[in-house]
Amino acid sequence: MEGNEVLIILKKIVKGIIHGLFMWLIYVLAIPFIVNSLTTAEIFTVPTFFELRWFLIMLFFIIIFAVASALKHRPYGILLNVFGNLLAFLILVKLLEGGLVTISVPIEEGLEVYVFMDLRIVLYTIFIVITVPSIMISVYESLKEIDEHI
Repeated sequence: MEGNEVLIILKKIVKGIIHGLFMWLIYVLAIPFIVNSLTTAEIFTVPTFFELRWFLIMLFFIIIFAVASALKHRPYGILLNVFGNLLAFLILVKLLEGGLVTISVPIEEGLEVYVFMDLRIVLYTIFIVITVPSIMISVYESLKEIDEHI
C-alpha cells in the first residue's frame, strides 16, 4: 500500500468514529433526554457517559461505524452501516420501554396517580424521519462509491 492509500483509509476510519459518536449521541442521549423533558415526570434515567454499560455501547457504535466506513466500497460496509443504524433504533426502543410507559405522579402524601403514556408514535416518527433516511443515504453513498470503483 502506498502512503496515500493508508491516509485515505485512516480518513475513512476517523469519519466512521465521528459517525458512531454522532449516532450514540442522537439515539442514546439526545432523543431520550428530549422525550424525558417533554413529560411532567421522569420516565426513565437518561444514560450518562460514565456508566460502563453505555460506555461499552458507545464503543460498539464507534467500532461498527469505523469498520463500515473503512469498508465503504465493499458490500460488508453497507451491511455494517445498516446494522448499526437498526441497532441504534433498537437501543432507543429499549430505552423507551417499547413505547408503552407507565409513570406514577404523586398527588398528595401517600397518594399516587399512575399515568399510561403511549410513546409509540414518537418511535414511529424517529424511525421514519431519522433511521430510514440514514439507512437509505448510507446505502446510496456506498453503492455510488462501489460503482465508481468498478
